[in-house]
Amino acid sequence: MMKDYNARLMHGFLSCLQILPAVICKREDAMGSEDFNMGEAKTEEEMEELMKKADDIYKKMYDNEPQIKIVISGSFLELVDKGVVPM
Repeated sequence: MMKDYNARLMHGFLSCLQILPAVICKREDAMGSEDFNMGEAKTEEEMEELMKKADDIYKKMYDNEPQIKIVISGSFLELVDKGVVPM
């Protein structure tokens, strides 16, 4: 069971990077479906604009809620402790 747990730590961490900010952030900073819809992008330039917008929203979520950084730092330290990320 621990072998399976350790094998999936990186996947869980990467999921955490995407999901956690949306769960912990302040309501006014949250990304809504109206902010980011991949189906709207018809060209590569439009896709790049949407990705830039999403990056800006995530940066705002990280900057305005310090708890996100604390949780992610702790998760990263577990990766180091388990040897998933060599230091």
